[in-house]
Amino acid sequence: MSDPKDAEQAGLRAEVERLNGEVDRLHAEVLRTESDAILAIDASLAGVRAALANHPRACAKHPDDDEMSCGWKRVVLDVQAALDGDA
Repeated sequence: MSDPKDAEQAGLRAEVERLNGEVDRLHAEVLRTESDAILAIDASLAGVRAALANHPRACAKHPDDDEMSCGWKRVVLDVQAALDGDA
């Protein structure tokens, strides 16, 4: 005759195994989602860098010591500083 406690323990062990499998599945899904997000961010940053590469850093109309300034030049320099980690 089998002990009811043995059956209960076997059921609990099976449930623990099932839950461990579910944890492993969820962990893999999180890693996949994080990886996809990192790839999307990298692609966005590459696009920003490519767009920024087409903008001059100096303004022929308003040199650095001019009282007037080019608004785009300040933005370009701010974006470049942010990408370089200097912002």
